[in-house]
Amino acid sequence: MSIDAVIDMVQNVIFTMLLIVSPILVASFVVGILMSFLQAIFQIHEFTFSFVPKLLAIFAAMIIAAPWMISHIIRLTNTFLGGGFQFIQ
Repeated sequence: MSIDAVIDMVQNVIFTMLLIVSPILVASFVVGILMSFLQAIFQIHEFTFSFVPKLLAIFAAMIIAAPWMISHIIRLTNTFLGGGFQFIQ
C-alpha cells in the first residue's frame, strides 16, 4: 500500500467521522445555548437543568439521523473493501 493511498484513506475516515457526528454536535450545541440562555434569564444554577435536555437532544438526533449516518458508514466501508483503494504489495 502506498503512502498516498494511506493518506487518502485517513482523510476519508476523518471526513466521514466529522460528517457523522455533526448532527449530534449541532443538536447538543443548540440545546446547550438555549438552556444557558434560560438559566441566565431565570437565574437557575442547577447542573441537571442543562444536562438532561442536552442528553435528550443527543438521543433524538441520533435516532433521527441514524439512517443517514449508517448510509455514510456503509459507503465508506464499501469504498475500502469494495476496491475503491488499490493495495500495493
